[in-house]
Amino acid sequence: MALGLPLLAYFLGSVMGSRVAGFLLDGTDPSSTGSGNLGATNSLRVRGPVFALMVLVVDAGKGALAVSIVHWLPVLPEMRSYLILGCAVGVTLGHVFPVYLHFRGGKGAATLIGVFAAIIPEALIPAALAWFIMLSFYGYVSLATLSGGLMLALITLIWWQSWPMAVLGLFCMTLLLWTHRENISRLFMGNENRFEKAMFLRRSWSKLRSRLSQ
Repeated sequence: MALGLPLLAYFLGSVMGSRVAGFLLDGTDPSSTGSGNLGATNSLRVRGPVFALMVLVVDAGKGALAVSIVHWLPVLPEMRSYLILGCAVGVTLGHVFPVYLHFRGGKGAATLIGVFAAIIPEALIPAALAWFIMLSFYGYVSLATLSGGLMLALITLIWWQSWPMAVLGLFCMTLLLWTHRENISRLFMGNENRFEKAMFLRRSWSKLRSRLSQ
């Protein structure tokens, strides 16, 4: 049974938070608005913060649940880290490639947040700090997400000296780079969507430089 956990995690990951939120709030299909992506960022852009928060909670929650199940079952200690890795990969791939939605899902960031919150919660602090600084200075959610993902990957590679966690870190960064490949292309071309209101750190820095130069 334990060896089937990654497959169960995949099906759990295929339950999309945006579909759950749409069903609970107004019965609408979130994939028909904005970019059509089923993640929290598109939900925030087209449906507002309450809807996006619900999406984030569900998508992160399933990531945390998928890896936490391993601790609740009678699993041999030497198998535990491998099953956690398998469930982490399974639930994230389920989110990105949901079997119920023709394998077109989200980008995996929220689900990975839940995964790391359950197994390495300390890693979320520097990752969240990197995300916050990049968003508030540059205004690009995709760049902030990639920065946070890179921080998670570096921490798992340096801090936790076990190869399953190292694989998880590499998987995290590789998946985020792949799912954000179009965003990366738009960043280089200069036409990526930007949240101007979020750039308060950049505005504060500009005001400080202006005062110092007077």
